[in-house]
Amino acid sequence: MKVLKSGVVLNGEGTIKITCEESDDMWHAYNLLQKGDKVTAFTFRKVQKETSSGSVFSDKMKLKLTIQVEKVDFDAVAGEIRVSGRNVEENEFVKLGQYHTLELAVARSFWLWKPYWDKLDFERIEEASTPSARAELAVVLMQQGLAHVVILTSSLTILLAKIETSIPGKRAIAVGADKKKSLNKFYSQVIEAMKMHLRFEVLKCIVVASPGFYKDEFLAFMFSEASRTEDKLILENRSKFIAVASTSGHMQVLSALLKDPTVLSQIEETKTAKDVQSLNKFFSALQENPDKAFYGYKHVLLAEQACAIDTLLITDDLFRTEDVSMRKEYIRVMDSVRDNGGNVSLFSSMHPAGEQLAKMTGIAAILRFPMPDIELVAQDSDEEEIVH
Repeated sequence: MKVLKSGVVLNGEGTIKITCEESDDMWHAYNLLQKGDKVTAFTFRKVQKETSSGSVFSDKMKLKLTIQVEKVDFDAVAGEIRVSGRNVEENEFVKLGQYHTLELAVARSFWLWKPYWDKLDFERIEEASTPSARAELAVVLMQQGLAHVVILTSSLTILLAKIETSIPGKRAIAVGADKKKSLNKFYSQVIEAMKMHLRFEVLKCIVVASPGFYKDEFLAFMFSEASRTEDKLILENRSKFIAVASTSGHMQVLSALLKDPTVLSQIEETKTAKDVQSLNKFFSALQENPDKAFYGYKHVLLAEQACAIDTLLITDDLFRTEDVSMRKEYIRVMDSVRDNGGNVSLFSSMHPAGEQLAKMTGIAAILRFPMPDIELVAQDSDEEEIVH
């Protein structure tokens, strides 16, 4: 993300002009946008024009519009944000108060005004502007006749291609030759999908995962074909490929794959690996020493008030709440944990690790010392609320 102009102050209003350079930047921009903000961007809109003879016709014009945000949608595959709201600045062709949707995309600059820029907004802009935060991991999930080509950035899980083909079964006539021919054709389609969609120059690791022998057979076929055809793209990136066993070729196995020690060792310097390690540590503590691991806002708040949190785990989805006071409270808890020497892991809700955490309320904590009374205090608090 490039910050072209900035006129913002912490805990105050202001406008920033930014250009998103890749999909991860779009995710950060999506998290910056909230209801009540104002977005200015160039857009196309049909307008009514009148000729010198008095006839009226419709024409599509490029306009610069400013809308007040009412709704924000994010398309991870297309890497686009749709921002809907009403026009708030006078325009020759669009009346004040008219409804419009702006489409924000990679390489298109836009201006964002917020009535209140908080600490999390500043941290997100800093993270998005740091090239080292863009390490990426690609995963090719496969089984017989099915493959998914997936990219995992620090924030997103994006399905880039799905390949499906029919492979002869055990009862097919001349099954040996037919099956090998079909598999080779299937493997070739997967290779073409990888070459079309993956940015090999920025990838640190490409995991090929499957049940059984498919991963090994695929890699052997790919490198053999690359040598035969002198495919420099594959040959020069050969060291980035690793084979990992999985239970299937479906997307649901991604979370388990990211826990694999082989995969973690390859991406150990990335945010993805650190988040997965934090989540694994939390689950281990929850199982082995449950008095040192809690989830849910009330439980975490009690631990924070006792300065007991070693690691706070929280999803960015919680910060998209329209309740400004609640957002400020989450930020306060994050700051408190850091001020007391703890660590904070902010998870993307569009990443496997973030999806897991979201299923457990979106907020959790690993404590420095056991606090068995937290559960009882939280239950008493719930009972008091019911009584009142």
